[in-house]
Amino acid sequence: MIVTITWAVLRYTVIGRRLYAVGSNAEAARLSGINVDRYKIGAFVLNGLGSGFVGVLFAAKLLAINPTGLQGTELTVLAAAILGGTSLFGGLGSVLKSVVGALILFTLDNGFNVLNLGANYQGLIVGTVVIVAAAIYTIAGRQRQVRRVRESQAKPVDTTSKPSESERQGALR
Repeated sequence: MIVTITWAVLRYTVIGRRLYAVGSNAEAARLSGINVDRYKIGAFVLNGLGSGFVGVLFAAKLLAINPTGLQGTELTVLAAAILGGTSLFGGLGSVLKSVVGALILFTLDNGFNVLNLGANYQGLIVGTVVIVAAAIYTIAGRQRQVRRVRESQAKPVDTTSKPSESERQGALR
């Protein structure tokens, strides 16, 4: 439910568009009239609320409070976002794709537990998967940029249109 609400807000509201704009290029967003500081603070507040909610759920699951219980999961969350195609430099990303990245990591983790792999091997394999995914996204992004440049250079010039009357008179003068 939280994923659906977040996806809808980011996709269909002005707030979501502005958050993407701030994440992509804060200076351009500021110059276009967006209060960048307000959106950054709001994003961090929502992040803190979400983290607190997860902490409460974790404490309810363990029936105890463990302040270091989720230590080290930061990299797992970052890896899930990267696997989902979120750019570390901002401006690109999707909630649904990040959820898919989290499901991939969850599946890998379960598979590692079934295979009884040690924690060192698990970290090595997950790190390798993240590096490969980041390399693929980087290469794909560069190929898209090259394709856009080639398409913009290859646009045919329309030589069949006739000049207007004012253009012809201007050329005669």
